Amino acid sequence: MNTFIEKIIDWLLDKEEKAASNGKIDIKEINHQITQVMDKREKYQQEVDKTLHELDNILVRLQRIKNKHED
Repeated sequence: MNTFIEKIIDWLLDKEEKAASNGKIDIKEINHQITQVMDKREKYQQEVDKTLHELDNILVRLQRIKNKHED
């Protein structure tokens, strides 16, 4: 499914690039899209950072449990 979506996005961006090079798209629209993508990227980065932090905590606790039982 992801490959399908990636192909659609690539196709849309190719069409948008051609339209922009022909002056058929306002640069304000491109700037708006850039802002939206950057906002989403920041949101997802925060979620990933939080999840990684939680996983790190789990790993530390599991490592402690393992170490206690190895003694």
